[in-house]
Amino acid sequence: MFSLLKKLGELIERIRKNKALWFTILSVVSILGIVISLIFINLVTSGSKEKVYKKMTVEYKNFYEASVAKRYSELLSYGSLIALNKTVVDAVKNDKMEDVKTTLDDITKIVNRIEGMGEYSIEVMKSDSVKVNSDEIIQLVISQKTPLTGATIERDGLFFATYVPVVSEENVIGIVKVRQRFTYIKNDFISSNKEFAFALRHEFLNGLDMEFRSVNFKKMNEFYSVREREFNNKFYTDALSYKDKVYKDEGFIVDRDFYITSEMLTDIRGRLIGIVYIGESVDSEEGYVHIIQSVINSITMIAMGLVVSVLLFLF
Repeated sequence: MFSLLKKLGELIERIRKNKALWFTILSVVSILGIVISLIFINLVTSGSKEKVYKKMTVEYKNFYEASVAKRYSELLSYGSLIALNKTVVDAVKNDKMEDVKTTLDDITKIVNRIEGMGEYSIEVMKSDSVKVNSDEIIQLVISQKTPLTGATIERDGLFFATYVPVVSEENVIGIVKVRQRFTYIKNDFISSNKEFAFALRHEFLNGLDMEFRSVNFKKMNEFYSVREREFNNKFYTDALSYKDKVYKDEGFIVDRDFYITSEMLTDIRGRLIGIVYIGESVDSEEGYVHIIQSVINSITMIAMGLVVSVLLFLF
């Protein structure tokens, strides 16, 4: 063992005397050390990034679901208050719909002033005037005497809506409908430096007024169209460049511009009508992606500094 170490020492000494060979070996070993360190650091940080992105996906979807639940809760609250309003009930019962309209105009002004967006619209319909040829949602509200809330496609766009029965002496005498444009939800995301976009499936475009459809919607691919002026063009173009299956399999996308995840949207009838894209710019200084990348870059620089220092010390 001693003789082996002695021979190894003599070999190193001979190599040291050959300066060209010594510096070549030193350079190769240093480069190999740096490359191996980079590979190891990349493996460790990639696993960490993946975990963080998965956690981000859960948080983003929870944020979206909470925003939707907030919209539905507000709509249902307003609808229920109106359905219980004695003036409204008496006016519907006595077929004085002009009185209802006056009351609703006042309520709508108050509600939109509170919300600050002017996006709510409120309507009251007599049950006997909507029973014939009305859609199944209204029929269901009348028959079950319970409110229904969900997304609806109407002639003038996509809305959050609630239908609340007006009940008198255990009979449904009318329906209160309160709605708000679906795109209002994007304000929750913009205020938090997040991105939001919605793409509607082509087969539901026919539910929109022809002029509204032609002026507002842009066909993006074989499945979806987007109301282009409502959202960040770069974000939804990027989001729609990936197929639904990618989001379903991976859960999220991170490319050079955005972190993106998605959520399928069903309407009040349970039909799959489109897809919601949510995410953030990778350049956003307050965003998760930017923070994660900054931390990883810092760790990498520190680790590389230590590796170089160790190599220089050894040689």
